Amino acid sequence: MSCVKTIIIAALTGVAAPQAFAQSAYEQCASGCGDAAISCGSVGDNRDCSTPRSLCLAECQFSSSSNYRSGPPKYGAFAYSQIVRGMGTAYDWPDRESAENSALNSCRKLSPQATDCTVALWFWNTCGALASTADGIYGTGYGARKYIAEGWAMQVCRQYGGGDNCVVQKSVCTGL
Repeated sequence: MSCVKTIIIAALTGVAAPQAFAQSAYEQCASGCGDAAISCGSVGDNRDCSTPRSLCLAECQFSSSSNYRSGPPKYGAFAYSQIVRGMGTAYDWPDRESAENSALNSCRKLSPQATDCTVALWFWNTCGALASTADGIYGTGYGARKYIAEGWAMQVCRQYGGGDNCVVQKSVCTGL
């Protein structure tokens, strides 16, 4: 009831009432990302969300997630070959280098022609995804949940020219 009284008094007097509820961990973190980041909250809405501010929001979402773990990091990676238009994945590795090497090896095993495999994404204690088109345009993304990583991967693929032809090829989570 006191919260309702505060709002009514503020409305009648025109004086801003003190905040009735504490900010969530995400809101506190996001307040440090800058105002422009707030306008880019939706994935897939044709705005460029790959700016430092929106990456800051992604980090806020991850660190305030109920899935966030404080234990030792577990790394994952995606490697991609433009020649064979395929990928290799790795997850739950103890360090970044091991995850990247595993993903590269997995990619190279696709075909003897997969000589151009490169690490497309590495991540830790979160989910990663890769989306691509049949003609080799691809994008990657990461997030606290698979659907978030997939949304970022789709958006990046579309921004690189894949448009409506982008399809999520794979998503994995590590360390959660």
